[in-house]
Amino acid sequence: MEVESFDIKIRAFDGDYQMGDDLKLTLPPETTIQELAEKVKEIKGIPISRMLFVLPPNRELKKWEKNLRQSGVYNNGVVRLHPTRENIWEWEKIEYYWNQVIERTMELIDPKDGTALTELVQKVEMPRSMRRVSLVQFLRKYPDIFQIEMDTTSHQQAIVYLNKKKMAMPTWT
Repeated sequence: MEVESFDIKIRAFDGDYQMGDDLKLTLPPETTIQELAEKVKEIKGIPISRMLFVLPPNRELKKWEKNLRQSGVYNNGVVRLHPTRENIWEWEKIEYYWNQVIERTMELIDPKDGTALTELVQKVEMPRSMRRVSLVQFLRKYPDIFQIEMDTTSHQQAIVYLNKKKMAMPTWT
């Protein structure tokens, strides 16, 4: 029985880092890899010249004129999409990655006693697009969510709490 369309998932990676949620597409099996790239460009806005398609585990799809079936892509299959150079494009909007870090951090904070900042820095992995931003800088952008206490004797940030009381930021005049 001939399949009329393939349901495939495009999974974006930058190195070993999965960049976001899968893109699910339904395409006819005669769709070429070039047409697949054009569809991804239309949806995600990524330049075709910066795309590299790979079938798991590591077979690069180099002949873009071949159709999905000839390339080894099957119904309910997964195709990995890599940038041609590291960190050259984002799969999701930056807010997606911000929310990811906020959610991971909130999961790790002890709601009663707080959590040491040094422990959070070790456990919360920053997404590749944000690796030049330290977790401390990032948490300070959200005083309505995170409350960072400072040890006045050592002048080091010690404990992070969830800002349950929705305290206002201090102001000095």
